[in-house]
Amino acid sequence: MLNHLHQNPIYKGFNMEPKGPQINHLSFADDVIIFTSSDRYSMKLIMDTLGEYEHAFDQLINREKSHFMVHDTAPLDISSVIKKATGFSQNAIPITYLGYPLYIGR
Repeated sequence: MLNHLHQNPIYKGFNMEPKGPQINHLSFADDVIIFTSSDRYSMKLIMDTLGEYEHAFDQLINREKSHFMVHDTAPLDISSVIKKATGFSQNAIPITYLGYPLYIGR
């Protein structure tokens, strides 16, 4: 479902490099890491897609376990924009996933 976002011309995804391919998620078991720009409309599309998933598969997203991260150089207001759009809390960097730290950057 998340892959279909790339077909929407208004969706602004995440690129590692300006001319590189867009990626929007990585999944493992029942976990998903979603990558996106801070564009409000794109975040709304993602949240709508997650809502469609909940409805289609009768499974709820655990919002208490859902977080977002932003790069240290991101403008300060970006965090509040993301929190308002998603309802998720911000998590400190690095986070630990499957026993390994995940960082933002190279």
